[in-house]
Amino acid sequence: MMTLVSLFHLSRSTSIMKSLAISSIIALAVSSAAGSIAVIEPWSDSTWKSGGEGLIQWTSDPKEYENVMCNIQLMNGNPSNGQIVAHITEPQAPIPCTANELKVGPLNDFTPGDYWIRVGQGEKWTYSHIFKFEGKGTVDTHSLASKLAYIFSQYHS
Repeated sequence: MMTLVSLFHLSRSTSIMKSLAISSIIALAVSSAAGSIAVIEPWSDSTWKSGGEGLIQWTSDPKEYENVMCNIQLMNGNPSNGQIVAHITEPQAPIPCTANELKVGPLNDFTPGDYWIRVGQGEKWTYSHIFKFEGKGTVDTHSLASKLAYIFSQYHS
């Protein structure tokens, strides 16, 4: 026979299991909706250096992004309202979103500090983690409002 305490524990366990199941479903739905492109590199422990090479890697849903082109941009400033400081891909010549990797170099000489990249197009963008850039700042990212600089002199995939 079940006691009142046993029923309470059974009811509580069932309630916890239902909550976990609902939380898992919500997490899966959110990750599926937001996870169609995910930036893998650069990450928080990455450092890009002026004159060096930058590696950008991401994953993309091949069904959702088949025949879709993506731009990649370098950003800095306040993470909640970042500013584009350089194009990594040419705006008129984006790359396939399913390329999933791009190496760029040599990197321009931007001001040292925290930067991140974004991959996407239109209203659909995915952002990398904030990473460090080491340079002397001969390319002033604060005066690029009228004409954005390119991060490199050439790029290759």
